[in-house]
Amino acid sequence: MSLRKMKAVSLKTDSLRKGAGILLSVGLFGVSVALMTAGYVRKVSNVYGSARSLSDGFRARELAEAGFETALLVVGKIPEQFLFTEAIVSSPPALLLSRDCSKGGRCIGHYLRYNVIPEDGKLNINHLVRSDGEQNDSYVRIFERLLESFDLNPENVGSIVDWLDENTNLSLGGAESNHYESLVPSLKIKNTYMYSLSELSILKHFSREIVYAPQIPDGWEEIQKELAFQTDAEESLLTKDDWILANNITAYLPYQLLGTEKININAARYHVLSSLSDAMTRKAILAIFKLRQENNGYIENLNALKSLPEFQAEGGSGGLTLYEEVAGTGSVSGFLKASSRFYRITGIGSITLLSDNSEEESLAVRRVSGIWDKDRKALIYYSED
Repeated sequence: MSLRKMKAVSLKTDSLRKGAGILLSVGLFGVSVALMTAGYVRKVSNVYGSARSLSDGFRARELAEAGFETALLVVGKIPEQFLFTEAIVSSPPALLLSRDCSKGGRCIGHYLRYNVIPEDGKLNINHLVRSDGEQNDSYVRIFERLLESFDLNPENVGSIVDWLDENTNLSLGGAESNHYESLVPSLKIKNTYMYSLSELSILKHFSREIVYAPQIPDGWEEIQKELAFQTDAEESLLTKDDWILANNITAYLPYQLLGTEKININAARYHVLSSLSDAMTRKAILAIFKLRQENNGYIENLNALKSLPEFQAEGGSGGLTLYEEVAGTGSVSGFLKASSRFYRITGIGSITLLSDNSEEESLAVRRVSGIWDKDRKALIYYSED
């Protein structure tokens, strides 16, 4: 091959190499740009998603606040009797306030709901210790009966007493500071009253599952299905919700603890009523439920219990009849009352993605909750989540 042809081939090869290099560089640059663009899109999408989530959460919170204020107005303006007879003391269905279908065919629903629940229909943990710091023996016995009905060791109430009282005396079944300091992570014993029921789940012998999960006995649901002949009062006597410990107990601190121990007969559940006395039988509780049903959900005066034969039989403590023990007589204050002073009110706001097949996807849910002291017209507890 001549020198001229060799130079020509060499120049051609160099040109091909340079072209390939340029093409490779351009290709790599394109891939890099594509990756950068995809990353940017993901980042922008995430930021947009977060912004939308924050926006949905903000709107849901506004709805929750509106529900909370509505519930406050209801409790403050409507006579208590009508709260029960008109079934306002419960969980009214969610109200669809608006439906926005302007975003690409997607429909967004704005829901508001509120709950009004008499909190003094439950047993208040804080009454286990008196205002002088000593154990409240009568209330301890009530809690022992309640724990027994949930198939829990009644001695476990000792750990609640030790958590509340200021002394270092170890109660039967209880736990003092050395137990909580040995935990990982360690805890400092409170030695004062509880402000929220959630505290109970960290105590010895307790957990979130015990407090908030249904403790339904084996075979109970099957037995209920077989009892098709039951009356309405018998069917409502025990439900799935009754087997949740948190539905039977509470933890709040009134302005003055003394004198707020009594349980509202119109709001008390089966296990709460059964724990008030050793003489409180299933027949006696059923008689209360029937009496509430006959009076459209509201017993106006405890004197109505006098006519019930189940409450006239002796068997209460100190030789008293069941009526005398729970309603009170003479020096015995009793455990029941026929009105509510404390209401737990909750406003719930939700932003929901709607679809044609009735399936819904929750985009944001917010709750505003508080305990309202009706006598003092003041909130004694408030929380948002």
